[in-house]
Amino acid sequence: MGINPSYSPLPLGSAYGSVVGALGVILGLIRRTVDGKGDRLEVPLGAALCDALVFNSMAVPDLPPRYLTMREMEIAERRARGDAMNMSYKQVKALLDPFYHTYTCKDKRPFYVVTPCHLQHQVRCLKALGIWDDMVALGLPTEDTNVYVESSHWKANMVLGTYPLTDPVWIERLKHAMETAFLKRTALEWEHIFASYKVPGGKTRTTKEWLLSEHANASGLVIERPSPHLHGAPMKEGGALVWHTRATVPSSSFQRADTKRFALASLRTGSGSTSSASLWLSGTKVVDLSNVIAGPTIGGMLARYGADVIKVDPTKPTYDALVTVYMGIPINAGKRSMLVDIKSMNGKEILHRLVQWADVVIVNQVASQLRSLGVDEASLKNINPHVILTHFDAFGGPYHGPRSNSVGYDDILQASTGIMSRFGGSLATPAEHAHLGTVDVVSGFSGCLATCLSIFKRLQTGVSDVARTSLAANAQHIQTPFMYHFDGIDSSVEAKEPRGPTATGESWLYRWYQTARPGRRNRVEEEMGPTHMESGHVFVACKKSGTGMFQRVISSLQRIGCTGLYDHGMVDDTRAMKLQAFILRLDMDADDVAQMLRSKCGLEAIPLNSMSRLRESNISPSCVFGKRQQQPQTYHFHTVESHPIGSSVEMFSPCSLLSDRFGVSVMPSQPKYGEHTVSILQNVLQYTADEIKAMLSTNDVGEEWSRKYIPDGNTTLNPWENVKDEYQAFLAKVERLHLTDSKL
Repeated sequence: MGINPSYSPLPLGSAYGSVVGALGVILGLIRRTVDGKGDRLEVPLGAALCDALVFNSMAVPDLPPRYLTMREMEIAERRARGDAMNMSYKQVKALLDPFYHTYTCKDKRPFYVVTPCHLQHQVRCLKALGIWDDMVALGLPTEDTNVYVESSHWKANMVLGTYPLTDPVWIERLKHAMETAFLKRTALEWEHIFASYKVPGGKTRTTKEWLLSEHANASGLVIERPSPHLHGAPMKEGGALVWHTRATVPSSSFQRADTKRFALASLRTGSGSTSSASLWLSGTKVVDLSNVIAGPTIGGMLARYGADVIKVDPTKPTYDALVTVYMGIPINAGKRSMLVDIKSMNGKEILHRLVQWADVVIVNQVASQLRSLGVDEASLKNINPHVILTHFDAFGGPYHGPRSNSVGYDDILQASTGIMSRFGGSLATPAEHAHLGTVDVVSGFSGCLATCLSIFKRLQTGVSDVARTSLAANAQHIQTPFMYHFDGIDSSVEAKEPRGPTATGESWLYRWYQTARPGRRNRVEEEMGPTHMESGHVFVACKKSGTGMFQRVISSLQRIGCTGLYDHGMVDDTRAMKLQAFILRLDMDADDVAQMLRSKCGLEAIPLNSMSRLRESNISPSCVFGKRQQQPQTYHFHTVESHPIGSSVEMFSPCSLLSDRFGVSVMPSQPKYGEHTVSILQNVLQYTADEIKAMLSTNDVGEEWSRKYIPDGNTTLNPWENVKDEYQAFLAKVERLHLTDSKL
């Protein structure tokens, strides 16, 4: 929570839109190969931004209080009181979960830990730190509790493996113990230890440090080439976004031409799970073995474009309901779901039959895990030589590097590649950029792009390559303007770069300005009370494209009374102060200020918007699954009144890629985990009723994790309510200081 609003220098809309655009080109080429028809494609950048930040775009009005973090509670309290969202770094850090947190190491470097939701990662983290036994001795709850039941049925106020942790006493105790432990070793030492324990964590770096790091260079994520602008001097920059590894085809009698006929036949069958048989990937069959966000997004995108996707999960979950159910809402829409223990004998046979059926298999384990699970390339192609393996991981690159087998999530890559130090302002104050999905979802887009490239290559050549991308590659992609380094680079450029929660823009004509009155509010904000928005803001956007344009803007501002704005000796900050004072003197709301600047000064200016306002003004009250939206708006949302999670859900509609041929279809809701287990076993894999019954009895397959799709934290018995007094006392310890008053 920084100054609201704050400016991000990351070109997220362009980065996300470029991947969707490239994906659209390949989808169009695939379909043209099948039916000989071209297409016209459009990618609205605003839609691509909402699509990639889908968890920020989504709203679940009745989300149980059990899933609310202390930070979210603080935001709600500040809105209710009308307080500004200007907490200091120290204040915000005090509200963070101990397993979703930055710690200071022996060498004064920050180390980021992201171990929420996985039912073993928190235990491994405490063991890696050497404090597990101490915590258990103090009474840390370790009972094996089913997190897919009502929290009122838990044996304690908190269960390890869930996020957020729900006992403020233990939150404070764990945080203190972890802070003490991290001070015993350097950040690099902890990075090696966490990797050996298979725990997501990493040293926080600047972008320059990442570009020069051993792993980035050894893995091919960063490449070095002569720069034409530096008289041939070498320059380091981000490498490939997606890549293919050479297919390993086992000895067999099949020929390349046979493979091409197979590929064309599958695409022409139109056997996908969507209602339309005329989508780009209709007839393509996908087995999705991935988990969390990025991997399942690959399968979700393929389903969106017509593929028949079977999502395979273990019979016993490895993540809590926040990851599997809540985060699954947008990324598992349109899939079929089955639960299989692929490590059992029956499970291995089921996997074998699924691979025989499939065109594509998606996995997101690190390379060292693939062979043991039987999902490495050689194993899969021994079953089905035509199959495409889409392999996604955290730190992977075209080549092997020191961290290729390290596990990680979105935030770990934000820390490792320089995003967190940029958004937080420095290495002393690293901050997460957009909670959930900044890197994850666009990585899923890129994984879908890599997969479709493999499908297209298979159509053209008959060869089924391994499709590859990684979180690291996509973290580089969204930093493209900054992802370069060469000897002698002007350090003043980086010093002038807008960064941190107080950043408002790049120059005095490209930044946020406060207005005297807030913008016009919608119904949702009216219901939240008169103090919800203290003030309004407008964003002024002029990139100074040419002297003539710049002078016209200055003259226009002077004509409407904004004088003394510009002389050659005046610095940007002074100009910004003068323009800010003028905008406040107008005594208008943000909407009218923006209109005046546009109409009278030729300045692109827009009022501050919120996702709730955007959703409220562009939402359809209900939707019909499969109904084509022929001419959707850039911002188009729909409501699912009775979503399987047990609540209504407001979601962004899939309109980031528009096509003249296919329109846009609303996908069916995310299925309940295991909902299609029996039907797939019977109708796709040809098991008998007796065989299915036997496998259900031995838990080799399953039909559900929980009868209640997402367990609600009963409003009177949920853990937060049980420790309300302790929580209030915990919050009282957090000093309420303005950011400008704090020493960071």
